[in-house]
Amino acid sequence: MNELMLHCGSKYVGREEIARVPTPIGTASWHPVPHYEIITMVSKAVESRGWTIANEQYGLGRDGAKLFGVMRLGHSGNQEWSRAIGLRNSHDMSLAVGLAAGLNCFVCVMLSST
Repeated sequence: MNELMLHCGSKYVGREEIARVPTPIGTASWHPVPHYEIITMVSKAVESRGWTIANEQYGLGRDGAKLFGVMRLGHSGNQEWSRAIGLRNSHDMSLAVGLAAGLNCFVCVMLSST
């Protein structure tokens, strides 16, 4: 099941491509966070709790300026459900770093043309 839906102009990518996205230089009031750093921090937090990442999907929009993703965690002793973590980030000041968690996280990327 795809839990990440991308708008036209966005593309599905893997961690390797995300690691190559340049992070812009910040200002005194804005500190962009590298997309790959967010994925790494969330992955480490998952692993530190003894959980595993069973599936992950990522998408980039606006030439790498926006990142959206969903991590589906391995089953925790119950085969009927598993945890999910949704994440987002931007390098164009349009979104703050964001995380959502639950049994399902549906991340839909809608990018306006402006």
